[in-house]
Amino acid sequence: MNVKKSFLEYSKKVLSHFTFDKQLFWKEYHKAKRYLKPPELKELNQWVLNKVPADLF
Repeated sequence: MNVKKSFLEYSKKVLSHFTFDKQLFWKEYHKAKRYLKPPELKELNQWVLNKVPADLF
């Protein structure tokens, strides 16, 4: 079975693996921003605010 995931979901998964390092997290975040459409970017930003530890800001 071939399951297609959205780039938004992929980005969330990748970002969740980089919460241990602030620089890597933001580097991957900026990469993801290049490929997301405005509604997807808005959703990613909301996810970051809700799911990411405050020490990454």
